[in-house]
Amino acid sequence: YTSEELLSRPFLEFMHPEDRERTTEAIAVLAHGDEVIQFENRYIRSDGSECWLQWSVRPAPDEGVVYAAARDVTERRRAEDQQSALRRVATLVAQRASSTEVFHAVAAEIERLMGADVGRLLRYEADGTATVVATHSEPTLEIPVGRRLTLEGVSATGLVLRTGRAVRVDSFDDAPGSLAELNRRLHEDCLMLRIDWNTG
Repeated sequence: YTSEELLSRPFLEFMHPEDRERTTEAIAVLAHGDEVIQFENRYIRSDGSECWLQWSVRPAPDEGVVYAAARDVTERRRAEDQQSALRRVATLVAQRASSTEVFHAVAAEIERLMGADVGRLLRYEADGTATVVATHSEPTLEIPVGRRLTLEGVSATGLVLRTGRAVRVDSFDDAPGSLAELNRRLHEDCLMLRIDWNTG
């Protein structure tokens, strides 16, 4: 954000909604004259991504100010989240959970870590298609487990197969191919559901 944008709204509005209550509690501690050390909360960047900051704050009541320093701990928190996700999946494997249960857990962790609407696990087949082996999403975005998908045209799944690298597709609006069409239809259905829900 620009300085002007940051000063135009209360700072709580830039914060992740789930962290506002406990941040307000930390502010109450400062109001009593106590320091707040290594307090961490999330903010929403101007591009919509999350940023974790770790604060150390000392109030100066006689001056009517607080002195604060923060450092960006986003990468550390992301690494910790990834390790926790790996441990949860590894625990299932160690407990001899079924492959279906493990695959579902992987899809759920993908959705959570990426902050996505859906997490899917697919298996590439010898004929150039992909089979959905697990999915975790809102019902309107769900592709049934076992469904075979063709990978022609533009899709992250097809591009990974063709390039062997991580890829990103920002929009399916004008993308060719059956999987792009499927994603457009699923997201349109989800949008209609949200509109109906919001309008009652």
